Amino acid sequence: MELQEKLKEIWDGCDEEKYIFRGEKECYDKISSKLYRRYGELAEDVKNYSLPYESITLLLKMEKDIVNRAKNHFSPSTSNIEVLTDLQHYGGETALIDFTRNISVALFFACEGSPDKDGRIILFYKSEAAEKKDVDYYSTQENDYEIIAPTGKHPRIIFQSSVFVHAAKGYIEPGKCKIIRIPKELKRELLDYLRNHFYIERTTIYNDIHGFIQSQKELTEAEKKLYSGLKHQVKKNIEKAMKDYDEAIKLDPRCTEAYNNRGSAKSHLGKHEEAIKDYDQAIKLDPQDGMTYYNRGKAKSSLGKHEEAIKDYDQALESGPKAAVAYYSRGMAKAELGRHKEAQKDFSEARRLDPDGEGFCSICSNQRDSDALEVL
Repeated sequence: MELQEKLKEIWDGCDEEKYIFRGEKECYDKISSKLYRRYGELAEDVKNYSLPYESITLLLKMEKDIVNRAKNHFSPSTSNIEVLTDLQHYGGETALIDFTRNISVALFFACEGSPDKDGRIILFYKSEAAEKKDVDYYSTQENDYEIIAPTGKHPRIIFQSSVFVHAAKGYIEPGKCKIIRIPKELKRELLDYLRNHFYIERTTIYNDIHGFIQSQKELTEAEKKLYSGLKHQVKKNIEKAMKDYDEAIKLDPRCTEAYNNRGSAKSHLGKHEEAIKDYDQAIKLDPQDGMTYYNRGKAKSSLGKHEEAIKDYDQALESGPKAAVAYYSRGMAKAELGRHKEAQKDFSEARRLDPDGEGFCSICSNQRDSDALEVL
């Protein structure tokens, strides 16, 4: 499916007056809360749980007890939803299910993560639930759903237009929602679209210190995989290097170095067309990285696309430092096209910048560049 076709399906089908939205990076079995995912099996086994003077599902009884204990850390007048908002915000277990009033935010969550799996947007019919200001455990019935706005001024809540569905069973029955599937092949393009048109990306979605810390954990893991791949690549363990770069990209789809290095590894295996796709993505993420243009130029030269390669070498010299190896590679491409006078000028500039020829001696011996130059 083409990007524009999917966008039309989303925009035409997602009436913000009729629905609230949730994005999920995978198509899970249930639309459920964190409390249900942990204790749902137990809750299902105790369908008729009750206490004297109290008729309530086991899951809500557990949430009510959590809220009462948590209130020891709040002022006496704090409402249930104030406590639940903080618990939800900081990763606590509740029967709340995160939704948003903004379809673009839901689309981000449907695309962010699990690049090898389809995601989905869940559209919950507003008519299926009453909008309330707080949670009243004594009036909530087993089949109830409530739409409740979070309290407080957390930056993330405001930017994400957050709203909760409070589900008595901890999950939402399928008939209460409509689903739009997001193909894995479109996730990257859709994230680019959201970033370019709505300024929606990881840094704006997770725009508080808690989100920053969580994001740093993920980015650190991505960097570990990136440098592990580099270590393998320098040792000529190309297949292991590519696996590490794959993992780095899964953890951080905007890691330009991982795309660039994976492209280099693919070129090393003679997979120049695949390498060019990785370089294309790296350039899309960072159009000012001269090294990536240089590497893409080499891959194109290897395929005999010398005119295209020259344009990349031009861009490499414009965007990055005036490297001898870039002049020499451009000269080689021009020589292949019979433009010998122009080629000689590039060779002369390469020798001026590197009189000993150390930076491009490997090219002279039919190896178009050293691994140290290919990777960052």
